[in-house]
Amino acid sequence: MPSIYWEKLWEKVSVGKTPSTTPIDEHFWSLLPKHSTILEVGCGWGRIVFECLKRGYNVVGIDINKNEVESLKKKLSSVKINKKVKIYQKNILSSSFKDNTFSATIMQGVLSALHRDNRNTALREIHRTLAPFGYIHIAEFEFISNDPLMQKRYKKDKLVTKELGTLSIRNDLGQELYRTHNFKENELVDLVTKNKFNIISLSKSTFLSYHNNKKPGILIIAQKV
Repeated sequence: MPSIYWEKLWEKVSVGKTPSTTPIDEHFWSLLPKHSTILEVGCGWGRIVFECLKRGYNVVGIDINKNEVESLKKKLSSVKINKKVKIYQKNILSSSFKDNTFSATIMQGVLSALHRDNRNTALREIHRTLAPFGYIHIAEFEFISNDPLMQKRYKKDKLVTKELGTLSIRNDLGQELYRTHNFKENELVDLVTKNKFNIISLSKSTFLSYHNNKKPGILIIAQKV
């Protein structure tokens, strides 16, 4: 299935229905001066955008979902904001931002939402737009290796997604909403480091899935080298 199919699925996700429960590692905030400008890739309905603003940062948010972007802009226009904030409908695979623009980038479940052919492209684009020694925060669901039911599902969904660990998320009617990849730890580490990032910290957490199930996740803070 071409990678464009993945993008079309995410473009159609209803406003407020994109997964947005993964936490930000507190150590990440301590690395950034308050004047920093943060890029959030896949900003969705704005949970993290508002957190960045509350903490005193300037923020740029991008998402490929037009409805989410328009909804977030409307929310932002209705509140008093003392920091700079810009929201765009953009694809991280070709963002058009200038080199060395951002102090940091936040990606929550973005790599998993990309077709495997596009994950390196996304990280190269983030590397290009980060300032020298800039930081990236990555949160992704972890591959579950100790649950027979999940192993069965991985194998079943592979027949559709053509990649072990990539799940087809469906609604109660069985309609496909989007696809998301569960990363093995070494798989995610290799992906980050081979795109010229030095991992500062790696920790594990628990995330909520689309169906509100608790699932293991990986948090990575890395620095551009």
